[in-house]
Parts: sequence; C-alpha cells; structure tokens
Amino acid sequence: MKIIKLFIISVLFTLTANSQITKGNWLMGGNASISYTKSIPKQTNTYLNSAEGKTFSILLQPNIGYFVVDKFAIGLKLGVTNTYPTNQSFQINQTQFSISPFLRYYLLKTDKPFNIFVEPSYYKYTYKPLGMVNAYGLKLGHVVFLNSTVGLETSINYQKTNGIDSDSEDIFLGFGFQLYLEKK
Repeated sequence: MKIIKLFIISVLFTLTANSQITKGNWLMGGNASISYTKSIPKQTNTYLNSAEGKTFSILLQPNIGYFVVDKFAIGLKLGVTNTYPTNQSFQINQTQFSISPFLRYYLLKTDKPFNIFVEPSYYKYTYKPLGMVNAYGLKLGHVVFLNSTVGLETSINYQKTNGIDSDSEDIFLGFGFQLYLEKK
C-alpha cells in the first residue's frame, strides 16, 4: 500500500511542472489521427463515377507554432493522409498532402499541469484526381504536461471538405506529442 501511495505522490509532483504556453515560446510536435469518413456525391454519372463512399483514413501531421500572447499560438501544420476505401469493389488507396495554418487557444490558466485547447484551421489539400481541395477543421483537445517542455495530447477533430464532385465530413480521433520551447 505504501508503494502505491509513493507512486501517486511522485506522479503528482511530476505533473506540477509549469507549462510553457506563454508569450514568446514555441510549440513544436505533431499528431497522428485515425478517421472514418462518409462521402456524399454532389451529382451522379460524372467522369469519376462518384458514389456514396466510406473510407478509413490515417493522418500524420507535424506542426510548429508561436505563442503571440499567453495561451494563444499561431502556426502551420503539414499533413500526409492515407485513405483506404471500405465499401468499393475497385479499391484505390490514395495519399493526400496538406498544408494548414492554425490558431490554438488554451482555455485554462498557464500554470496548470494539464489544459484544454481549441484549434480552428484551414486546409489546402493536393488530391491527385481533382487537384487542390479546400477544407475547414476544428480540433478540441486535452494536453497533459509531463514537465515544463513535454506535453501529450488527445483530441477530437472535425473536418469539412468541399471537393469538386463530393463533400465529406470527417471526425478524427487524434494523439499528439508536443514540445514547448521556452524563450531565453
């Protein structure tokens, strides 16, 4: 029983380090997300024979940001998405690349060992069959600061894509790792 109490106390002391979400600091890291998507075609009998589709996707997204004021960062994300259709007899796995400016705001005080953040973003995808595609996203997440530099994140991401032949809505479950670099 004493070992369990010592473990809990040591975890609490580890988690009490101040986070680095203050003005002038940098945010670097990334996340990996998985999603299930249902696409609805805008029209039928097109060149691509677009039909209602269901896909499974994996997204890898490194990012960098800068805190312009306490708890508020602006930054840029680069993404690679691999998409795997699940209900089509002729399956084509696709890879998409994206670039995305983002804003991130932390809701709790800067000295908390954990925080909640909200992150709206805009995506510009390169999509081989259709060219460039626009999307808008909103991420709601939770970060636990392991110390003053390292944070582990979990998030739910919503993304609305406006394509030429179809629109899609994605919900991603994400896991991330961030480094908070303090100004000198």
